[in-house]
Amino acid sequence: PVRDAPRSLPGPEAHHRELVAEAELSMEERRRVELEAMRVAMEYERAHGREPIDVSQTEHYDIYSRDPKTGADRFIEVKGHKGPSLLAELTEDEYRVAKQLGDRYWLYIVCNIGTGRPQLIAVQDPLSRMRVLPKETVRYLLLPGDRGG
Repeated sequence: PVRDAPRSLPGPEAHHRELVAEAELSMEERRRVELEAMRVAMEYERAHGREPIDVSQTEHYDIYSRDPKTGADRFIEVKGHKGPSLLAELTEDEYRVAKQLGDRYWLYIVCNIGTGRPQLIAVQDPLSRMRVLPKETVRYLLLPGDRGG
């Protein structure tokens, strides 16, 4: 199922627990989660009549998708989580591309991959619709909820 990003935000301790749980995954498990998130995202795009292309090896986003009927394109960053996390971390280059592309840039968060029932949350122009916190000098943490909160 697909849903919009929630407006309410769990407390900081919940986000911390989610980050710790994700950090404890083995490299192999992280790779499985990433691959499943990409599979779900590509399937979602095809189901909505768009033509997705995996460009993750050559661009600073994961999927370029075009609607053949309207010509509208999407530049999609995919983030996968084994559990219910709705956090997304962008590199400096990913952040720059998101800022440049505005409403043509989409963030797809695929959560609950570990349950066998993944959920895709699609956020158009996430830098305008999510709280953005500089996490380090080269990464930004995107949280569900209003920017002003």
